[in-house]
Amino acid sequence: MDSALDITTNEFIEAEHLWELAFVDKDRYRCIGCGTQIWPASYKRDINKRRPYFRLGSSGSHISPCDIDGEVEFVKRAKLERIGTADGFPLPFPNKLVLSDERPVVGQAGDEQPQDGAQRRRSRSGGGLGLRAYHGHTVKTIRPIVKKFMRFPHDREGLPLEIQNCDGNTYATVFWRLNRLMQFRYPVHLYFAPLHWKAPVKSDTHIEWQLNAGDWDTVNNRRGASYRLRVDWSEWSDTKKNTLMYEVEVARGRAKDSGGAVNAWMFFLGEQDSQDQTLLVVNRHQLICCVEGSKQI
Repeated sequence: MDSALDITTNEFIEAEHLWELAFVDKDRYRCIGCGTQIWPASYKRDINKRRPYFRLGSSGSHISPCDIDGEVEFVKRAKLERIGTADGFPLPFPNKLVLSDERPVVGQAGDEQPQDGAQRRRSRSGGGLGLRAYHGHTVKTIRPIVKKFMRFPHDREGLPLEIQNCDGNTYATVFWRLNRLMQFRYPVHLYFAPLHWKAPVKSDTHIEWQLNAGDWDTVNNRRGASYRLRVDWSEWSDTKKNTLMYEVEVARGRAKDSGGAVNAWMFFLGEQDSQDQTLLVVNRHQLICCVEGSKQI
């Protein structure tokens, strides 16, 4: 499991968040599908080679029925077909991004809810029995949105997604893959592209990566002008800077170890510079992540 409910804050968190914590309280996490206790694993940076995740204890089990318990089978099916229906999606999914300094989510009765709190399970039958359908919940980072985008390719058209100031209202229309250089009509998108192997340029105010997207030099058969991602981290803590760089290196390492089977993909909610179409800028740590994944996503 790569996400959990933090019972101290009543928020959903992604396992990668554990990289940022000076101390990990192992007892505060629960399965978001059934509420059973789960434990963080592989979260020690510079020691564990894989990404953090959550697991059941040796004697633990999910409380039936639990949709998360069956997520592996859903993911397998999702590679071949759409798994959502008109009634909803069979797994919890994020449908709105709200940053921590924005207004909290307001429930149908007007009560404020935790920003990462899920809209609880709905059923196809009035009595709450039968296959449950989810209709989305709010998150505070793009990472859980990115994971659903990658795992459920045939559901992107039907999954709603709302990000303030970002064009589009579904997973299919909000995400924007970078290819040839162009000046976008709407400069703000949830962009994604493979990461170039070139080392980043770092300073106290920003770090800049070259992306493997842009124009192709057909004469010399090589990449011509490329998009660049600049992360303005002038107001970031050292922990957040180091976490981002480490996440990139983990994705790069796993891509390298795959022998070319996967890419290191950079996802970011950024804005294209009005004067330089090759430059894309992001300034908040919640709006960027790097994950390894298939070359065809």
